[in-house]
Amino acid sequence: MIRKALNITTVKHDLLRLVAGGGEEIVITKAGVPVATLTPGAAPEKSKLPVLIMLGAKPCAAELRGQTLELCRLISSRFSLIVWVYSAATAGYLEEITDFDVLAVETTKTEQPIITSIKAGLSCVSESARWFMYLFLNRPVPAVTINFLLDRLPAARTAGKGIIVPRREKQPAHPLLFSSVYKDRIMRTRKELGMPHIIRRHRHDVMFCDL
Repeated sequence: MIRKALNITTVKHDLLRLVAGGGEEIVITKAGVPVATLTPGAAPEKSKLPVLIMLGAKPCAAELRGQTLELCRLISSRFSLIVWVYSAATAGYLEEITDFDVLAVETTKTEQPIITSIKAGLSCVSESARWFMYLFLNRPVPAVTINFLLDRLPAARTAGKGIIVPRREKQPAHPLLFSSVYKDRIMRTRKELGMPHIIRRHRHDVMFCDL
């Protein structure tokens, strides 16, 4: 099932009609931070599982997309929510999602740094979420890598670390896991600085995991 989160800035003229229709989830934010959600039907139960943000605003080859969709199918049970960030150019990809549930949110800023799409995804993440991971639609990774990183969460909590960064041949790799503490920090980081700024500034809070 696909639910869509609507950006009020882009639909403000139709807001009353959309709320009355009650067919889509509307996330209300203040300074980029979610403060309320209008959800049709029952609200989802709180979960201790992390949230996955899929960055899919840029078109990619069908083969890569297929691998990532299969990955999401395999690992969906390990996440409380999959937020799918898409654009007008990739809206058609949503029709290919059949075996797992997503909350889809559209971004119009496809030419801006990655952090902009991450912010769009984070705007849909509730305050109850404790960790989140982001992946790229055009950069599939093995399911075993995702499971390995998720299995490191207890160790990160014990060590008091809020960022999990995988390493391959001593070089940082993807995907990354962040504690919810970083949601507000990412939201307030200028796009010119990007995600590398977050890592550098909080390198003392990073736990590296060799793949």
